[in-house]
Amino acid sequence: MGQRFDRVSMWLLGLMAGGMVVGAVALVPVELRPYLDQLADHKALFERYRARAGDDRPFVSLNAWKMELDRCANLSPALIGGSEGGGPEMAEILDVCGAMAEAAVAGSPNFAYGWYIAGGAAMRTGKPAEAYRRYLRSAATNPAEIWIASLRFQVFDRPGVQLPADVAAAADRDVALLLANGASLERVARRYVDDPAFRKRLPAIAGALSADRQADFVGRVRQLMARDRARPQAAPAMPSPG
Repeated sequence: MGQRFDRVSMWLLGLMAGGMVVGAVALVPVELRPYLDQLADHKALFERYRARAGDDRPFVSLNAWKMELDRCANLSPALIGGSEGGGPEMAEILDVCGAMAEAAVAGSPNFAYGWYIAGGAAMRTGKPAEAYRRYLRSAATNPAEIWIASLRFQVFDRPGVQLPADVAAAADRDVALLLANGASLERVARRYVDDPAFRKRLPAIAGALSADRQADFVGRVRQLMARDRARPQAAPAMPSPG
């Protein structure tokens, strides 16, 4: 009886191991797809993206997703059409990238970069309400990393745009994160110099910073202002006759 049980157990373990090997072999081409796509030209790459934009589980790891979303976000009609022209409209590219990002977050709801890309695509196609909902998901799922806070700041917290209250609160938290990091300080300082509305927000955000960091920020602002004053001014354009 014991020997028979051992044989059954070994058979089951062998079956499980075989299944795992088959599964791993099946996943390898899928996981390698982003690396293989690096070899494709822009037109072929976009056709691949368009064909599988609705596939909600095309990749295994978030790293694979990020590689593909990175490339999709950097496509343009000129890149795809090349010297012959005839590339797709930018809106179509953004729709494909947005669909890919939506598929990514459907499978991985905590994928902050996927929410960022989905929101950015919605913003650039004139859907601010959808964009802000996805921005808030990105901010909620990764509130603490400088690199993605910087991306969100550039795309969603734009000069001259009045943000909804909940979005403004999340944007202020991103700005506070950027202010606490020396590498991103100049980006915030540049916005401070250029955007009067942003200047009104800064005192409340910067109040929690250390005295040294506040001094660093003020110094950076003064450097930018001095640099702007020293820059040669363009000659005024001649008025056209008539």
